Amino acid sequence: MGAPDPVRLRYRDALTDAIGHIVRDRLPLTEAVSRLQLSDLQTAEFESLLMAELASLDVHNCARYRLTMGKTGAWIAEGRPR
Repeated sequence: MGAPDPVRLRYRDALTDAIGHIVRDRLPLTEAVSRLQLSDLQTAEFESLLMAELASLDVHNCARYRLTMGKTGAWIAEGRPR
C-alpha cells in the first residue's frame, strides 16, 4: 500500500462537491469550480485532478462522491457533459 496522494487529500471535500455539482446538478465545470472559491493557483491544480476523476468516474465507483448509480449512469450516457 502506497502513501496517500497529498493533492487528493487536500481537495477531497472540494472534489466531492464539484463532482456532485457536475453530475447530479448538471452544472458546467467552470461554474462548479467557481463555487468552491479557490485561489488561481489552487484552481489550476484542482482542475487537473477534477478532470482525471471525471474521466474515471463510473457506476462502480460513484458512491465515493455520494452519487447514485442512476445519476452517474445517466451522466455517462449523455456523454459526460462538463
